[in-house]
Amino acid sequence: MRKFAIAALMLTGLTAAPKEVSFPSPDGGVVWGDLYGAGDRAVVLAHGARFNKASWEKQAEVLANAGFRVLAIDFRGYGKSHGGDRSSSGGGEKYQDILAAIRYLRENGAKTVSVIGASMGGGHRVDPRADRRSRSPCSAGSYAGGGARAAYRPEAIRDQQR
Repeated sequence: MRKFAIAALMLTGLTAAPKEVSFPSPDGGVVWGDLYGAGDRAVVLAHGARFNKASWEKQAEVLANAGFRVLAIDFRGYGKSHGGDRSSSGGGEKYQDILAAIRYLRENGAKTVSVIGASMGGGHRVDPRADRRSRSPCSAGSYAGGGARAAYRPEAIRDQQR
């Protein structure tokens, strides 16, 4: 009985492996991400300059266990993600990768989407209401330097999405 209880406790913290997904960016590029969890409330995790989508794994699991669908993206120039023919080499178009992630989540059943960005990811976070084509209500939170800590507070994200 004791072994069963210990095994049950160990399993409660486990999350299914993320599903790798890709989707187009508005400028014709391709964004790759890791998709965790399920549900109609979603969160986009945008990494910092020295990191990538995998750096969000622990936070994504916490949010997925709290009932969120979580999409950790690689910005263009990271991993397999890249900008399209119409993108510049300056890298100022990373906000389009976030818009693409929001659209992907909305097109796949998310009713609300929040964005958490750490460092560079917080700087490129965008208010999609400024993009008429997105037609996707979104709560966008930018946490430069504190994004990783914010992702450990699913109740705050849930409150923001009300």
